[in-house]
Amino acid sequence: MNHRTADDVMAIVAAANPVTTRSTRTETLDDPYAEGLLARITATPPTRRAVARRPRRLWTRATALLSALAAALAAVFAAAPATASDVLRDAATAAAEQVLDTGQYWYVNTEVEYPGQPAFPLESWHSADIYLQRNGRAAATDAAQNGRDELDPDLIRVREVRDQDGHTVGFGGELRLTRSQVAMLSTDRDTLRRQVLQHTDHTPHGDDFAAWQATVGLLWSAPLTPEQRHAAWELLADSPSIRHLGTMTDSAGRSGEGIEADWSLRRLGRQTIIVDVEHGTLLEVRDHENDGVTQVHRTTILDAGTRDHAPDIQPSACGSDNAITTSC
Repeated sequence: MNHRTADDVMAIVAAANPVTTRSTRTETLDDPYAEGLLARITATPPTRRAVARRPRRLWTRATALLSALAAALAAVFAAAPATASDVLRDAATAAAEQVLDTGQYWYVNTEVEYPGQPAFPLESWHSADIYLQRNGRAAATDAAQNGRDELDPDLIRVREVRDQDGHTVGFGGELRLTRSQVAMLSTDRDTLRRQVLQHTDHTPHGDDFAAWQATVGLLWSAPLTPEQRHAAWELLADSPSIRHLGTMTDSAGRSGEGIEADWSLRRLGRQTIIVDVEHGTLLEVRDHENDGVTQVHRTTILDAGTRDHAPDIQPSACGSDNAITTSC
């Protein structure tokens, strides 16, 4: 006999029984089977619609719960801040898509600032045979000595600069690379790191520090190809002790992402670079003391690219071949 037949029979018995049924809440029947039958009789069985609706409700609730969980996880991951390495790798991707024009000179226009002096312009035109600078350092020194904020434009001249041996200054700052050596730099980040360290005279503060400093300099002071720039940004992304500072504004009012390289444990200070991630370019470099607050140097890269022409060399403002940083 199935449950349906049992329920029908017991319904007939219950209908024919004139005796009032005793409550199971206060008394216990002697026959457990009778008690079970009585419970079946007095209980209201669920309708077919209710039974069918129950799994549907459970499925609806489960679906809603999974949707809410997925939305919460998406919000968490979307809100997670990008790491310094993420930012630098994004810059690498953008840099690889840029186009480098051809030209005889690698031109860089910067603004430089040191403590106790007004900021000054520093432009350079660099070819394989000559290095020209329009350097306002002497004007900034003169202004500081005389308590002025304005620079004397007559002290800012275009001059040829050579190294202490009388040779044309090389590319890449302290790396002093020739144009052909720049062209030979690898597009692989690991190989590029080895090349950079090979061209560094000495690394008393460790390879990580030396590779970081040299590569940052390369990114704005050397005519790297888009593929080389990609490798350079990837090299920086693998550097230790870097952190993302968030969106920052450089001294020219441009927005970029700030990345700090913290070398304070080695008593080497901290360096902040501001990166235009969309174009894969370096906007500004700031050097701080170990406290991360006291700024000791700033270079803002206003423009960098190739040029076909350079200005004429001007005579020294001092009437002699005084060093370019010396005030008259």
